[in-house]
Amino acid sequence: MFTALTILYNLLIATYHLFTPRHASRLKAMQPRRAPDVDHAPHVALLVPMRNELFHARRCLDALFAQDYPPTHYELIVIDDGSTDGTAELLGDIHVQRGRWSHPRLRILKTPPLQPGWTGKSQALWWGSQAVADTVRWLLFVDADTFLQPAALSTLVREAQARDLHLLSLQPYEELVSWWEKVIYPVSLMQLMRSVDLRAVNNDARVDMAWASGQCLLVRHDAYISAGTHEAVRGDLLESVALARRLRERGYCVRMANGAALAHTRKWEGFGDLWASYQKEGIVLYQGSLLRVALTTLALALLDLLPFLWPWLALHRQRSRRHVLTAFAFALVPPLAVVAKRMRGAKYVGISGWYAFTHPIGVGATLIIAWSSLIRLWLSQPIDWKGRRYLPQRWAMWWSERRRAEAVS
Repeated sequence: MFTALTILYNLLIATYHLFTPRHASRLKAMQPRRAPDVDHAPHVALLVPMRNELFHARRCLDALFAQDYPPTHYELIVIDDGSTDGTAELLGDIHVQRGRWSHPRLRILKTPPLQPGWTGKSQALWWGSQAVADTVRWLLFVDADTFLQPAALSTLVREAQARDLHLLSLQPYEELVSWWEKVIYPVSLMQLMRSVDLRAVNNDARVDMAWASGQCLLVRHDAYISAGTHEAVRGDLLESVALARRLRERGYCVRMANGAALAHTRKWEGFGDLWASYQKEGIVLYQGSLLRVALTTLALALLDLLPFLWPWLALHRQRSRRHVLTAFAFALVPPLAVVAKRMRGAKYVGISGWYAFTHPIGVGATLIIAWSSLIRLWLSQPIDWKGRRYLPQRWAMWWSERRRAEAVS
């Protein structure tokens, strides 16, 4: 009986891991395009929020100053969001520096203290957008930990105009450095792709599946205003996704593309950053739903953890030595299928194929993140991010309504 079950399970797991396509391939990969002529280049405002980004600021700004887009047709607005690590001083020095730190239309802004109900990034981008002239046609939001290739701005504008898009965002190439990043990121990406069907992300009829990466997001100025600007998504932890959905539900064309050839990102400075980032995303992805976390746990257990336990089970279920060897040989198929798939995907994320053997560790960490995100949301524990503490929005809204009702009564 166990042998028959082993054969069936082996076939299912091998089929799933070896013959299902890589989800990332479903996003169109954008390639660099030449810059438009000055006469045909629309005006663009690049907005870069920075809070305690001294580690990334120099590289980010170098990349923005190196864009091949006509310099007179784009302005760069850097918004300091109350930095305390020297970022503000660095930005202040830009005004007196020359050479690589020069741009004809560079502005440095400083946000006021964070207002209740806002996330820091949304307030910074809203503050910066208010300084943009009405004649500017496009806004490009770029995170400070994202580094654009010289043709990125030109390619985004050309693509958006050619396809009559209102929002176009890129999924940058993730630069993975630490051991934990290389262990956790591939598994979390795999699980995200199972949860978010990328074939539906660019389907105009699916408002609920609109998705955007805030690391590099181009939006038409008039559409941005029509959707309510960042003020309308001021409390969302993933403001880019919320903005994309507001645009799509109003009939605007929203697209996301694979931007590995146009932008790189270096998100995390250490394990603490990695953990906090995934907890924040987990709260948004699972939305406090026990069912979603339970289904995630079941899927990861059956598809990614059990295959590595299967050979051990085979050894302990058979009494005959001949049967043990046969069952064990069959039971090696599932873990080898998982490892083979991970090795195929290693090139996509830019890591050694040997990290495929750390798959169970990555799965375990992903499950801990999922459950801790759920518990944090249920207990209304604040999220620490960029030196600030945020109360998860679902419970913040519930608490606000409760206090308002108590005040009325």
